[in-house]
Amino acid sequence: MTGRFLSVRALLVPGVPAAFAVVLLSLGVALSFFGGRPYVGGGLITGGLIAGAAAVGAAVGDVAWCLLTGDGELPRPQEEWDTTA
Repeated sequence: MTGRFLSVRALLVPGVPAAFAVVLLSLGVALSFFGGRPYVGGGLITGGLIAGAAAVGAAVGDVAWCLLTGDGELPRPQEEWDTTA
């Protein structure tokens, strides 16, 4: 049971930088759209793109890790020992 929880948690961890990227991109576009300080909006957009790229890279790495090692963590049924021999 612990192995399944760890793999699910590993797949959910990229959601944090993805949410951060959405916030940065939204703020950056809003600041660029409404004028004000365009270089601040551009910086936020760049930060959002970098955070989004990190989230995508983490998600791809976690999915590959789960595909390669996921089956080895499943519990196997216990073999019955023949004690009559």
